[in-house]
Amino acid sequence: LTIILYIILHLIQNRIGHSLSEGETKYLSGRKLSVQKWLVKNNIPCSLSEVPNIAILGSGGGQRAMVGMLGSLSQMGEQGLLDAALYMSGVSGSTWCMASLYEKANWSSDKEQIKVVVERLGHGSVSLMERFAQLNKYFQTNDNFSLTDVWAALVMPEIVMKIDESTLSNYQTCHDKDPYPIFTVTNQDCKYECLLQTFFELTPHEAGYTLAGAFVETSNFGSIFNKGFLTKRKPEMDMTYLQGLCGSALADKEVILEKFKEYVGGMPKYITHRITIANMLFVTINQYLLTFVVFRLGIHEAIWPFIVENILKFVEGWLKFWIWGTNYNYLYSVNAPHIDQRLLKREITHLEDAGLLVNSPYMSALRAEREIDLIISFDFSEGDPMEVRTKHCNELGISFPAIDCTKSDNNSPKGFYVFKGVKEAPTVIHIPLFNVENCGSELDAYIQKYTTFQGAYSPEMIEDLMKKAGENVLNHKEHLMEEIKAIVQQKSGTMPSSCLIA
Repeated sequence: LTIILYIILHLIQNRIGHSLSEGETKYLSGRKLSVQKWLVKNNIPCSLSEVPNIAILGSGGGQRAMVGMLGSLSQMGEQGLLDAALYMSGVSGSTWCMASLYEKANWSSDKEQIKVVVERLGHGSVSLMERFAQLNKYFQTNDNFSLTDVWAALVMPEIVMKIDESTLSNYQTCHDKDPYPIFTVTNQDCKYECLLQTFFELTPHEAGYTLAGAFVETSNFGSIFNKGFLTKRKPEMDMTYLQGLCGSALADKEVILEKFKEYVGGMPKYITHRITIANMLFVTINQYLLTFVVFRLGIHEAIWPFIVENILKFVEGWLKFWIWGTNYNYLYSVNAPHIDQRLLKREITHLEDAGLLVNSPYMSALRAEREIDLIISFDFSEGDPMEVRTKHCNELGISFPAIDCTKSDNNSPKGFYVFKGVKEAPTVIHIPLFNVENCGSELDAYIQKYTTFQGAYSPEMIEDLMKKAGENVLNHKEHLMEEIKAIVQQKSGTMPSSCLIA
């Protein structure tokens, strides 16, 4: 029996290649039929080959992104637009929304599921005892226990108001009427070494490197592989852990450090002359200690740098344990010349919140094999993400529309942008959450009211934020329909040549 099990295990292997998985391809075949019916119903007749591949994307932004995505999708459903989408992809806070909706089979055709999630967010709770029980479960079962387990067990249930022990592979057969879901993260180990191996996606059928083309069945992600073959099966991560992994905004020391450098720019040189992770964590404490020690205890200021130096040494030693997103590397010792050899030599690897690099799951939609024609991107982030997306696409040689935004667009964004693609590039619809159309003179007030890092929203805040997000869809329903129709005409060759982008 042992020999038989050993042989069966070794028949399971990872997949090196760029094609879509068989499961995703089959799923999309059924979904395209639904999209075609929707197009005909909306007076946009087309053959099956002319059905546009439309992807809905949700950016990160903590609970603001989760609630904003809920509001956007709710209004998409109300306006009968959800049935046009082939894919749905999220990063960070938007994945929390996705996971909550996909708990129910075929949620996009059931308006009640969004109401259920909203009610849970506003009035639900998960006890501390339940969260610690989940943490203990992770500790007992996860060989690669890390701070992501702690974050997932203790923090995520406080945000999404549920412990979800289902798995992503469960979605394979129960969502045939929903857009195909893609959850995105990044590989922390490759992030500063090789951009091609950085972007990582998890779907109901496969998990793997979006652009590099190296995948494993989702049900086997987290198991032990050697030279491409499964050697020891491990339990698949549950959805609570996956949400923690996707939303692990504290995982990357380098990114947080960069943000911290901006923050401490004006502080005294004796605090900032050594910009380390320890500075980042203790600079505020240092300020208060300095005031207390120098002015209250009368210790000479010249001694303070010595005190700080020793505190920092202690903290830097402790920070060696700042480890997140640890997983077995299914590419360990694989023979794959096109993949960076540094990745292949690691027995374990570390995944993190993709929003720390690019706060939108664009790379999942730009995967060539998905042939996306139109991207509807809901942006719940802070800052100017479009510039970053364009930069990475240029580095990787990926076709992306030219972004025509002025400085005033950054300070006072409109509610709807269309960037036309050329050649293989898709058309991109960019929808900022807060803009001059839905917020008017209160734009700055809304930006300050709903920040990325803040406590749980009250029911009133949830209702208000969902309304604002929904207005972006309601205000531009006709524009959305026009762009969908234009894509169909372009694919069928019926669009007037004057309308095509050279």
